[in-house]
Amino acid sequence: MPPPTVLADADSLQQTLDSTEKGIDTFLKTVLKNADVSCEPWASRLVDIRRDAHQLARMKSRVTTAIHNIVTVENIQHIGDAEKLTAFRDAKAKELSEGEVLEKIIYSAGMEGVILRREMNRLLPVIQMPVELIGMIFEHYAADVRELLFWSDMGVLPETIRISQICSHWRIVALDNGSLWSHINFSWPQKVVSGLIERSRGSPLDFMVATDRVAPLTGGDMDSKMDSVELIIRHIHRLDGLNLLYVQPDSDSPGYGLRSSRLMELWDQKGPMLRHLSVKSKPATSPSLGTGLFRNFPNLRTMEIIGCVLPKLESYSLLPLLRKITIVSSPNVDPFISIHEFIGFLDHTPNLEEMTLRRLDFRQEHSTNHNANTRVELKRCKKLELFLPSSISPNFFLSSVIFSQLDAMILDGQPNAEDALFRRYSILPSYVRDMLSRCKTLMLHPRLGHVIVADYHMTEDIEDARHNPDYSLWGNIGSFQNESGMPPVLASVTSHLPLGTITTLSLDSIVDEVLSPDIWKAFLAFFPDVTRLEIHGTLKKYSLSFCKALGDPSILPMLTRLDIDVTSFNVKEVNRAFASRERIGDLRLDTLYIWDFEKADTMPRRPIYSKCATFCFTNSESIHEF
Repeated sequence: MPPPTVLADADSLQQTLDSTEKGIDTFLKTVLKNADVSCEPWASRLVDIRRDAHQLARMKSRVTTAIHNIVTVENIQHIGDAEKLTAFRDAKAKELSEGEVLEKIIYSAGMEGVILRREMNRLLPVIQMPVELIGMIFEHYAADVRELLFWSDMGVLPETIRISQICSHWRIVALDNGSLWSHINFSWPQKVVSGLIERSRGSPLDFMVATDRVAPLTGGDMDSKMDSVELIIRHIHRLDGLNLLYVQPDSDSPGYGLRSSRLMELWDQKGPMLRHLSVKSKPATSPSLGTGLFRNFPNLRTMEIIGCVLPKLESYSLLPLLRKITIVSSPNVDPFISIHEFIGFLDHTPNLEEMTLRRLDFRQEHSTNHNANTRVELKRCKKLELFLPSSISPNFFLSSVIFSQLDAMILDGQPNAEDALFRRYSILPSYVRDMLSRCKTLMLHPRLGHVIVADYHMTEDIEDARHNPDYSLWGNIGSFQNESGMPPVLASVTSHLPLGTITTLSLDSIVDEVLSPDIWKAFLAFFPDVTRLEIHGTLKKYSLSFCKALGDPSILPMLTRLDIDVTSFNVKEVNRAFASRERIGDLRLDTLYIWDFEKADTMPRRPIYSKCATFCFTNSESIHEF
């Protein structure tokens, strides 16, 4: 690794380098006069000699400049004796001129040696950078560490302190940068917490509090009277972020944690600077949150409430800056908020961009005073995750709260018995159906054993759709009945989902029974525009009738690419199907992919000859032609 460039006197440095080059030339003309230095091994050795000599020359120039600069008002104050420092300078300059070893000069004993090394450090480019830029580097480093070790008891603290221990200059910069010390974990010792608050120098604070890991209160000073709520309240006017994990404390541990009654005190305080709030609780605890939560923090940007009971909203406050909200309720907890109260709350979040609601149940309303036509439009919301209770239909919610600019959506819920699979989505607002109908890719696959997911994607990029679907509709397998003879999954897809003009279709492990060719034809007839079909995760005995259906050229007439897995299809049947399509309908497959998913990470795909398609690729070792 090349040595760092030294910001020393340019003329002095150049003179030193020139002298070094002259020494090397003399060495070549005398010691190596009979050697061909253009050939190995001398060519490589000469490169190393020049590199080491230049490094030594730069170091000497750096030491020379540091000795020259050492007598300053600041350094004299550290020593307390100007004559002593001057004598040190003269002695070291003499040693340098007499050829003393540099390391011996650099590591001189006493305070004078410390000052000399400090002066040498000041000549490095990294020290010469603007203080603001060094501070930004520190903050980025600390932010990365915090993200990795967010809830660790002491992991973040040593990493942050380490920055201030590199050198005295960095320590000064770090201590002057209040934001570097403003992210505080309450599991650290109370004196450390108080010390970091002091070091933050008025910068916005970010508190991380896990109530079962708050350090015990010790000592005889003011900290012994300070509990977590009091500390948060004392600095709530400076809080930029509060991340609170609530765990009900044991009755025999009075020195730890927060009681639910004390937690309520927080929401009655005004936090004008608070931008990021996260309150999480274990499901068995489910503390209630006061109405002040939505009233006293007007500048919130993000809000996350998990496992807590939402209060009854009697009045609303405008939250014009709120961009992201996540609410996950605890199961088996009586709700305090009604659906109309929640819609009223959303009416006061006009700039919301992301919303996630999971297991959020609503209080039953017996009053008829609410306007059934009340609607809220969140024009800026781009991302929605909605897991509704059985009492609220997707159509009702998406008609009451309109998301006209969605880029990503997940819909799921707890269906009634008659809402098995995708029946809940048979009626959706027109703007939602239009979004789904514009999609080009549809992927059907199981999830968690009892859920079938329909993933929609706006483009034909199936790999992107596999990992980042634009819209996902989740259906629960139940007692869905149909008269078409199709399996429940296929029948529910054709009966209840918007299909639009799908051009890419993927079927993953959704057929576990033998179907007749006519049933497959009836299903595939709903996708006349498909150009790419992917089907895998079935058995060969199930795919036999699929191949017979595909042999009819009127089925998927636009098909140009087929992706199958080697364990699901019989080679002869696939050949027979596409021979029939070509013979009867003059339809030839452009591209055929045959995958062995067990070896997807170890075996690359390769081209092989195929009678079925113009181009054929596989990663299976056992297939040489198809």
